[in-house]
Amino acid sequence: MIHFAALLMAPAPALLPPTLVGQWTVDAAACGGEDTEGVTIRRDAVDFYDTRGRVQGVERAGKHIVARVAFSGEGRTWSETVTIIPAADGRSIMMYALGSKLVFERCPTRRATAVPGDPPASRELAV
Repeated sequence: MIHFAALLMAPAPALLPPTLVGQWTVDAAACGGEDTEGVTIRRDAVDFYDTRGRVQGVERAGKHIVARVAFSGEGRTWSETVTIIPAADGRSIMMYALGSKLVFERCPTRRATAVPGDPPASRELAV
């Protein structure tokens, strides 16, 4: 019985909302290729071209999604707060990360990719 209680009290994994999952770019022509200025968001990660980030915590503040992310890249590791503000139509996001204000548009998804922990609805194709 103690084990069951421990499971109920275990913290939920830090996951970004499924509506953010996908490839985001500053140049639509780079979608689907090697995008050196874009970002790929998974429920548990925020990955830039040469920097990988693991989500450590997520909070909502109105329309803002505030995530604590542990980054590594170019021989360094660090943690920082990343703020993501999705547009109402879901086609773009404004992101404060890596010391900059970044604006991205969503790339069309051509195939579904399952990420552990994603609910089935987030695996649907978006074209």
